[in-house]
Amino acid sequence: MAFYDLSKSERADRVRVIKGEIKDALLSHNLQKAHVCYSDDDTYIRKSAYLVTGRLYSEDATLRPAILAMLLKFMSDPDFKVRQTVINAAGEIGKWDFERVRSYFDKGLKDPHHSPRNAVIGSVKKMGEINPEPVLAWAREYLHHQDKEIRREICHGIELRGRKYPEDILPLLAELQHDRTARVRNTLVHVIGQIAYKKGCLAKVLAHLESWVNRPLVDAALEEIINVHHRYRNFTALTQAEAITLIDAHYPDRKRKWWNRVLTQKTMTVISRLATSLGRRDEVPNQELAAEIATNADGEAVAELVENLNHKSKDIRHDCMKVLYELGERKPSLIAPYADQFTDFLDSKDNRMQWGAMTALNTIVHENPEIAFAAIPKLAAVADKGSVITRDSFVAILIKLSGIPAYAHQALPLLNEQMLSCPSNQLPMYAENALPVIGGVHKATFVKTLTSRLGDFEKESKRKRVEKVLKRLG
Repeated sequence: MAFYDLSKSERADRVRVIKGEIKDALLSHNLQKAHVCYSDDDTYIRKSAYLVTGRLYSEDATLRPAILAMLLKFMSDPDFKVRQTVINAAGEIGKWDFERVRSYFDKGLKDPHHSPRNAVIGSVKKMGEINPEPVLAWAREYLHHQDKEIRREICHGIELRGRKYPEDILPLLAELQHDRTARVRNTLVHVIGQIAYKKGCLAKVLAHLESWVNRPLVDAALEEIINVHHRYRNFTALTQAEAITLIDAHYPDRKRKWWNRVLTQKTMTVISRLATSLGRRDEVPNQELAAEIATNADGEAVAELVENLNHKSKDIRHDCMKVLYELGERKPSLIAPYADQFTDFLDSKDNRMQWGAMTALNTIVHENPEIAFAAIPKLAAVADKGSVITRDSFVAILIKLSGIPAYAHQALPLLNEQMLSCPSNQLPMYAENALPVIGGVHKATFVKTLTSRLGDFEKESKRKRVEKVLKRLG
């Protein structure tokens, strides 16, 4: 069963088990169980593993050499998930002992997979908030790195510290004002907007920007600040009008007609706020946009996203779909009216649009079960030919339909078929997630299916997970 399918008390028990397994692995110098936790398919199991590692490092000084040795060994693991977890664990340690783990961030910035690189950004954010001096000194060393992506990632990584203490990161940001790469400059402008909307921050940002010499970039930053005070209007310390007044006071020679125009119009379309439009390769802008649309229940924004699922730019189409299914996770009622459009995209030759549509449909099963049920033949055909992500979403849809009495009798046999034919690597997760809906006359069939597949696993840990499901089914 996935981590967040467990109850709160069961999750606490699972974390205690993970802590015990990692501690035992460190003491015995047999890292197999720790590796299982660091490589788990469930993001939240891996998160528990790196949080536990950080706590063990803090609580028991005698374990620190073993922990550092484990991280060093795991950092060269071929599985990107393990390297990602190592960097996140180093981020926990770096909150108060940065020098011991800085080498992991040096290596992580150059990792061939995006997940460890993104872990560096996340770690710099959380470390910089608590332990800014060594972290920002380290970050400064990369501001003029020859790799533009590293410069952009560092700019993004120091943002969180700046949200409370903009004066700490503004000198570093100033060093990027003449960067020749548009993606870096776009990220710089975005970060300036993000550090300017909390209480007392705008005045500090404006005072520092007065010393910058790249006037076009400063103008772009000022416009972004004004846009942020509209987009985050439920969270900003100042209203948009108050922000404009303060900007005008600092820049009386730059007053323009558009200062007033932005007060009466929606200053940025949804499309201009997608990761692609901002020159970003990570998903954070899309996730933030989805969260904001959900908070504001912005139906117009949803309509704009759906409309642009047919945009001529593939990257725009992909980002729109990403925001929509992220929105479905947060507030499914906002995207439920567009279930038919998502169903149409199941026929797309673009793999990302296809599995994105399947993911979106999965989020709205309880809102529109009849549409999901009617689409099962098409969903099944797509899942058979599609990616692992597509199959995961199809199985999740079947599990949800199996929990609805009106559809359970027909959905459960289809779910059993997936258990019979799915890759062995996915079976433990499917079985765990399906456990709450398996019962009655169907239980014996599932027990037979799962028992027949116990010999399919290369990893003992996956076989044991299925055995636990069988034990609970009785």
